Amino acid sequence: MANRVTDLDQKVAAMRECLTLREVAQVMEKYGFSERSAWHWLAQIKEALPEVLASERPGPKPRTDAAPPL
Repeated sequence: MANRVTDLDQKVAAMRECLTLREVAQVMEKYGFSERSAWHWLAQIKEALPEVLASERPGPKPRTDAAPPL
């Protein structure tokens, strides 16, 4: 299954089930992915958690392409 293009919706569904503390091997088999893929994706998720969970100010983000003040 190396380097195979995966459907994002299926990938997300599989990882949601894995993150609900289900048996990873069974979930991945259900979706046709390898267990190794799950552990790889979980590692990526763990790495991204600080950014995902960071407290941000609500509202629109400041524009970075705005012209400098006159």
